Formats: sequence, C-alpha cells, structure tokens
Amino acid sequence: MPLPLTEKTEDVSLNTPPPPVTNESEKKEALPTTPKPSAKPTQEPTTKSGDYTNVYITYYGWYDNSPSGKNIAYPHKKYSASIHDKAGGTGSYKDPITFATDRDLYKPGTIIYVPYIKKYIIMEDMCEGCIENWQDEKRKHIDIWIESKDSFEDELYQCQRKYTRSSIEVELNPPSDRELNKTPLFNTSTGKCL
Repeated sequence: MPLPLTEKTEDVSLNTPPPPVTNESEKKEALPTTPKPSAKPTQEPTTKSGDYTNVYITYYGWYDNSPSGKNIAYPHKKYSASIHDKAGGTGSYKDPITFATDRDLYKPGTIIYVPYIKKYIIMEDMCEGCIENWQDEKRKHIDIWIESKDSFEDELYQCQRKYTRSSIEVELNPPSDRELNKTPLFNTSTGKCL
C-alpha cells in the first residue's frame, strides 16, 4: 500500500510529490522506488551537562591554611576519593585543584568545574568558615587552594581577594572536556597573580 503523500518520517522525506495518479499501473510508477535521506536538523551543541549551582567562592594559600603550609584534612593516603596528599593540582580534570568546604555539603573527592577561572577543583580539605556558612545560613561556600609557598605573602592575599566571588555558578559532576586555562592563578616564583 503506498504511503500518503503528506506522510514524512524523521529520517526520510519525499523530495518531489508525484503527479496525480489516474489508474493502478501508474500508482506504482508514481512513487519513488528508493527513499532519499533528508538532512537532519542541526542541533545547538549542549554547553551544560552537569549540575549547576551558585556558591560563595574564596581562596586560601600557604599563610592562611591551618596550620600554615600545604597539609589537607582529607589526604589520599587516608581518603581514597581524594587524589592529593597535600594541597595542589593544576586545574585539569585529571589533576583538579584542592578545595575546602563542609563535608556535609560536598564529600571528599567531589569534582567541580569553575567556569570563570576555567579550572577543575576537588574537595580535599576542611574550611571552618565554610562549615559555619553552610550549617548556620545554608550558604554554599567553597575555599579554593592557590598554589603558594612561604614567600610573597601580601601578593598572595591580594590575588586571593581578586578571585573571590560572593555568588557565582559552578558545575558539579562536570564532563572532562571543559575549557582549561593552564596558567596557575599565582606564580610562586614572581608573586604575580594571573
């Protein structure tokens, strides 16, 4: 039985309608013998695939870590979900930067993508201010490590303030192919902020 002339499927369309048919023998000749695929409509690429949420973001480094230095609360040697034993990371998906927060907000090993700095981060440390903000106000607060050492204290604090945001969107459970900025936020050799 021939298809009605108005019927189309997603993958197949009739290129030109056949002329009107007058008898049965002409009906078979009127329809194309092989359907031709039509061009599928192009879809906009999806830019969002993870879960998005707004958070308060602060930064910490060598001097305001407690105690001073690179120690973290959830090192890999004790928490398998973490990947570092000390604060660090380059910001790639395979080597995200350490961040601190309340473990009731994000469990150790949680990976987040931060679009405005174009870096991935991983929960590996505790932040008392973040815990207070989450427990008292239900305000999501994360504190991101800035690579640093025992030098350029004033420059480090200025850089931390530069990147702090009171509310900004981040992506939880991000894919591994987000845009990256491979330059460190802080140059430990020169004291320059990105």
